[in-house]
Amino acid sequence: MMIGEQENVFHKGSNRKINAFITLLYPSYKVKFKITKSRTSTDFIDHLSNIGDYIKDKMIHSSNR
Repeated sequence: MMIGEQENVFHKGSNRKINAFITLLYPSYKVKFKITKSRTSTDFIDHLSNIGDYIKDKMIHSSNR
């Protein structure tokens, strides 16, 4: 494009946003994620709670072996 010019780009997209909270768990390399329409502290706390539940479950099952 020439300086000062703007080329129009036509597309069939949308302006909708999605938010993703993604955590890679080490050393298992499992991925926990939460996809939401909003990005609030409640969504983030829910994601952390799910990770905490997963870790507690893994600790309980590994100690029973």
